[in-house]
Amino acid sequence: MSTTPIKARFFDGQSIKPLEAEVSLNDDIIQISLEDKIYTWPCKELLIIERPHEGKASVIGCKSMIGARIIIEDDAFYRILEPLVPESNIKLSHVHHPWRKISILIVFLIAIFAFVLFGIPYFAPSIARIIPHEWDNALGTFFIAETLEGNNYCTQEEGNQALQKIIHRLTEHQSLEQAFDIKVVDIHDINAFAAPGYHIIVLKGLIDTANTPEEVAGVLAHEMSHSIQHHPTAGLISQLGIKIIIASAFSSFPDLGLSLVNFSYSRQKEYEADEIGVRILNEANLDASGLAKFFNTIIQHAGDSDEFSVYLSTHPSSKDRIARVKALNKIKNAAPLLTKKEWQDLRDICKKKEKIE
Repeated sequence: MSTTPIKARFFDGQSIKPLEAEVSLNDDIIQISLEDKIYTWPCKELLIIERPHEGKASVIGCKSMIGARIIIEDDAFYRILEPLVPESNIKLSHVHHPWRKISILIVFLIAIFAFVLFGIPYFAPSIARIIPHEWDNALGTFFIAETLEGNNYCTQEEGNQALQKIIHRLTEHQSLEQAFDIKVVDIHDINAFAAPGYHIIVLKGLIDTANTPEEVAGVLAHEMSHSIQHHPTAGLISQLGIKIIIASAFSSFPDLGLSLVNFSYSRQKEYEADEIGVRILNEANLDASGLAKFFNTIIQHAGDSDEFSVYLSTHPSSKDRIARVKALNKIKNAAPLLTKKEWQDLRDICKKKEKIE
């Protein structure tokens, strides 16, 4: 049996955009002709998802092409087609949407979005703490590569040795889940951020802005605290959960290359990181006022240049936070953390670079 081609709308199951098609029946096979492609659906594999009802078009699917649909408004074509489709593949009811079903669907959707907006952020910290280190490290590596692709790590040997000296001083008295992986990136924004898996990135602009190695150590201790508390992983779990639900709802997958450079925490988490950071500095016999002095440096320069707004947006500094850091500090007049040469080496760390891939 053959029919004259009719116009229909075709959905390929991948995109929400309908495609104009011509549909014809040839020897128990439906042929769907597009501008650049032809699909053939055997009638025995057809699914009648919606019958024509009260002026509405019929909706036909196919078992071998899950998600694809053809919308047929030609009732005569449908009447020829229906007897060729196995009864088990035909939806029994006509198209109608009782208000009860719609109400249940609305309640269900509200429950899903409520869980996304409130449930995922609530449970994210607990989930972050039980994720295996291998997964956490892989997540951090992926997001750093996505965020900083095309930039350069700073790898000058003497500068890296000075950086490692600071890291060793900060961590030698800490009982850590794993070692920190801290790198400097040749970007002149004033910022630093912690990524999942004990990864910390320091942007070169922060080192250029700091007046002393103690200020850099203060910022590193603060970012280490975020890692110790699993704040980066918990934050990404919350954001990814919301993005995945949005993707499911709108049949598209948004860009998940989240910019960790612009990642920010609640004020409570910043206070928590300040408190733990000061404890790390005190246990390393370092004057924690370096962290407070860096906050002051940022605040004093913020009105003069937009470049300082990045750090302020991701690490909201205030006189209250500075006062809290000073109050928690127990070490006064500590010996210098680095020699003058080592400090200069750290500031010159980008004289040698390596591409981030």
